[in-house]
Amino acid sequence: MVYWWFLLIIPALVSLLICLPVTLEILLFDSLSVTLKILFFKIKLSPKSPKEKAKHAKSSQLEEEKSGQKKKKPGLGACFKYRVKHEGILSVISDIRDAVCIVAEKLKTLLSHVSIHPLDLKIAVAGEDAAEAALTAGRLNAALFPMLGILYSAVKPEPPDVLILPRFDVSETRVYFHTRISLAPVFLLCLARPALKFIKLFPAPPVKI
Repeated sequence: MVYWWFLLIIPALVSLLICLPVTLEILLFDSLSVTLKILFFKIKLSPKSPKEKAKHAKSSQLEEEKSGQKKKKPGLGACFKYRVKHEGILSVISDIRDAVCIVAEKLKTLLSHVSIHPLDLKIAVAGEDAAEAALTAGRLNAALFPMLGILYSAVKPEPPDVLILPRFDVSETRVYFHTRISLAPVFLLCLARPALKFIKLFPAPPVKI
């Protein structure tokens, strides 16, 4: 009898857990910070804690000693900064826009279950030439706002707070991005493949040995 109770309770608990919303908080400024929230629990996905860093460094050192080569895998934040530096912020935003448009079109019904709040984006476009910086800022606005319109129609988030301005007192383009994305885990299985395609937009920069 107890055996049958277990067979009934365990699937019920699993079904309840995958239907509870999970929140992913993303903060990008000088570095990338990603936190996963499940009920009252927080899991820091990036950056790693000092303990995890030490453990990872030790395992990497052992691998390097075995292979005889130094290998360091950069994070997504470093890949983003590398692309911005070498290809320009406009190229990066255009790729993100194209990816978001494709995902929003193919997964419109699914994305209606996603909650995004807040959506805060600030970009300071650096440039020694005032006219060039202003032109780049204008092109960024032209690339971003249609994407936000498509995203808004699919997800229906709170009104986004977006500001893009040319800056002549900074040496490099700065990006501040903060958002919280909530979704029940039952829908995450459908988003796994598009998410992998999105991550591939930021290939790792070449590592000097």
